[in-house]
Parts: sequence; structure tokens; C-alpha cells
Amino acid sequence: MIKLFKEEIDFLRSLLATKRIRYFKGSIFQKIFLILFGYFFINLILNLIIIYPLSELFPVIEEAYRDEFKLDYGYFFLIVLLLPLLEELIFRLPLKLSNWRIHFPFLIIVLSTFAFHMYVGFAFLTIWVVSMNLLIIKRYYNRLMKFWIRKRVAIFWTSCFLFGVVHTTNFDPSILPWYLYFVVFFPQLIGGVFIGIVRLRFGFWYGVLLHSYFNAVVTLLSKYLDN
Repeated sequence: MIKLFKEEIDFLRSLLATKRIRYFKGSIFQKIFLILFGYFFINLILNLIIIYPLSELFPVIEEAYRDEFKLDYGYFFLIVLLLPLLEELIFRLPLKLSNWRIHFPFLIIVLSTFAFHMYVGFAFLTIWVVSMNLLIIKRYYNRLMKFWIRKRVAIFWTSCFLFGVVHTTNFDPSILPWYLYFVVFFPQLIGGVFIGIVRLRFGFWYGVLLHSYFNAVVTLLSKYLDN
């Protein structure tokens, strides 16, 4: 296992010098082990190093957090199972391009817009139907594929950035000062980077596993610390 960790650390070090995340060809057990005892702890430690001292320095960060941690089944299902799955479908599934990997996350976003306004929802639904029909045509899909391959690094970082931005909405803007938004954004950006790497290196469902496991541990730790 030490050799496995060493090889994975060497891989992570090499990422800055490459534009491609190599797929891990080990066993399912090795993948789960690396995710639960490697990527999870790196992500958790980096988050604690950043957010804990700053939360002590700026107590308003904790006050501005919208969610109240609970241990009932409904809350746990939402935070640990449903939201990680939906977020991975939207932010990480399209990182490997195919028609359905584009249209399925887009459809989730389209349907969610109906919750805000019916006409906005129908407008997005129309765009989705048009784009779906266009990408059935081979030449349009091939153009998109070439663009996706050429810009895959930028697409990866855009996904991580948007993931971080979306999670800043967990904080009440009437309480959190504007200059602290970067503080609460950065840990989410780190999480997005590691989940994105896991998604591309191990597969989509392993990214869901890391996301769910991280949410579960953080929820339990937060509840314990509150008590």
C-alpha cells in the first residue's frame, strides 16, 4: 500500500507538467482505498488548514453559514447522497465528452430553472432541445469534440471554478462581508479539483463516492464539534 500511495503522489506531482489525467488501471479495491485514505484526507487536511484558522480569525464565517447540521435521515440523505450525485452529474460527468454526458446534466439544470420561473424554464428547455438535435448531426458533434479536446484543461478549471462559486451560496450575503467570499470559495475550489481528478482518473462513480464520503465526515465532525 505504501508503494501505491507513492505512485499516486508521483502522479499528482506530474500533473502540473501534463495536460492529461491518466486513467488508473488498478483494481476496484485499490481505487476505493486511494480515494478513502488518500484523496479524502488530502482534501480534508487542506480544507482544515485553510478554513479553520480563518474561521477562528473571522467568526462571522460560521455565523453566515446557512445550513444547520442535522443527523436525521432526511438531511443525511440530502447532503450525503442526493446533492453529491446531482452536483457530480452537472459539474463532472461532462468532463469526458459524449452526447448523453452533455445533454443529461444540461437537462437537470433546465428542469431546475422551472423552480425559479416557468418562462425561464421553457426558454432553457427550448435551447436544450435545439442543442440536442444539432449534436445528433455528426459534423457538429465532431467540431465540439475537437474543441473539447483542445480546451480540456480550461474546461476542467472552469468546472472547478463554477463548483466553488455555486457553494459560496451556502453563506448568507447579508452577514458575510464581500472580502471573505474568497476565503469560503477557496476550500470549495480545492474540493472541486480533487473530485475532478478522481472522476477522470478512476471514473464518475468514484467521484460521487469521494464527494459523498467527504460530506458525510464533515457533517458528522461539525455536529460533534457543535455539541
